[in-house]
Amino acid sequence: MPLSYKKPSDRPARKAAFPGLFYFSLLGLPLLLFSSCGSNDPGEVEAITKERNVPSETGRDIEMIYTDSGNLKAIMTAPVMQKFLGENERIELPRGLLVNFYDENQEASGMLKGNYAIRFVNTNLTEVKNDVVVVNIEGDTLHTEHLIWEEDNDRLYSNEMVRVRTPKEIIISEGFESNLHFTNYKFFNITGTIELDDPNDPNVE
Repeated sequence: MPLSYKKPSDRPARKAAFPGLFYFSLLGLPLLLFSSCGSNDPGEVEAITKERNVPSETGRDIEMIYTDSGNLKAIMTAPVMQKFLGENERIELPRGLLVNFYDENQEASGMLKGNYAIRFVNTNLTEVKNDVVVVNIEGDTLHTEHLIWEEDNDRLYSNEMVRVRTPKEIIISEGFESNLHFTNYKFFNITGTIELDDPNDPNVE
């Protein structure tokens, strides 16, 4: 089934600088979890949040815009974002995420969604879990419970069971990897295939 995407020009222009590869917008009001610390000193606040392993910032209705040399690569939205400081700085998305990918012509090229995600800031890795779905522009669809997005290498992969449906067949495999747009993918260990006589048959999932 063809995907429907918003063009970048249709999205709100409001952005703010954010450490790393992307920009972000807080479409709702950010919730700052500093108030109980009893101090306005940024260093003391940071120390307390690290010690307690509580988020230094929480935001709602987040939009992140990933770019590379000024070229749009992806737009990610999430209902909740929590930022944690420390040596293993990370951003958690406890209520999931939706990512639209774009090609070199700024055209929509694929989609990724999941019910939970965590981005490791120091390594530019995003781990997506729980009912993960990837769809390319042709409609090929992948389902898995765990996936890694390597931002620096434009790579998606999983070492767990994946199920890919194309117009011609369903492929079940232990692990896969692909490019960012899910147009060039390979399987690690195929455990089953199902040929589809009718790709629109509702009885074949």
